[in-house]
Amino acid sequence: MYVTAHGASVIPTRSIDLGKIRPETTTAQARPRRRRRPEEVRARILEAALKSFANRGYEGATVQQIAQRAKVSVPLIIYHFQSKENLWKETVQSAVRRFDDRIRELGDDAALSASDKLRQIIVSMVRVSCEFPEFHQLMSLEGHEMTDRLEWLLKYFVKRHFRAMTAIISAAQDEGSVRQVPPERLSHAIVGMANIFTQAAEFQAITGRNLASDAEVRKTIDTINQLVFIEPATEPGKPPAHANGCAGAGISGKVRPESRRIPARKTDPPVAGPESF
Repeated sequence: MYVTAHGASVIPTRSIDLGKIRPETTTAQARPRRRRRPEEVRARILEAALKSFANRGYEGATVQQIAQRAKVSVPLIIYHFQSKENLWKETVQSAVRRFDDRIRELGDDAALSASDKLRQIIVSMVRVSCEFPEFHQLMSLEGHEMTDRLEWLLKYFVKRHFRAMTAIISAAQDEGSVRQVPPERLSHAIVGMANIFTQAAEFQAITGRNLASDAEVRKTIDTINQLVFIEPATEPGKPPAHANGCAGAGISGKVRPESRRIPARKTDPPVAGPESF
């Protein structure tokens, strides 16, 4: 310590060479984070929302739960979807598009008879339900009472799909290949049987068999065909066309292992409601 000319005490400090100071390197600088594309974020949120709405219903699911499942922040969900109601609607629209694409392909094939179209619809319906049973579960939860959401569902696609399905059934009955059951009831019966995968955990616990395996998916398709059609379309023991289960090559083209097990769902039993093929 020394005294200046003004009498102030000063503690001498060690001189520092500023040229030797190295800039601090943060973790973010060392390993830059990859920015996720908006479509990837939206897809992950929609997938998480489908599971949450199916398991808890619209009222029970929260944006916080969906954000946690999708591993994103709540503000990011609000940024993409503005509200919980909009998120629910876009979740339903996304799920419907996955099956609409397949049905549109069938409708464009003029060479198929009504009976063949119905068989292909049954195959597609079973496989889509196997791939994401949450959609039917969501629909069942919404169908037990008339709400604004149910009115939106009816207007958006349920009535349209119902009319298309019953028209195909009626035409197939005129061809003489489908049992003479009221088309509207047969349509709902087909949808209900195709969506057995919502009870996959119960089925596996009772029988020890995995509904998502190729063998069980074929059995589901065969069972529906036997109940719907008067004459079998294939030779005994021969699987129908495009009958690969969701454990094999699915509609999306993704390969799933045969050993895929479906976890038990902690939800109330589904309530019968509006379905869409």
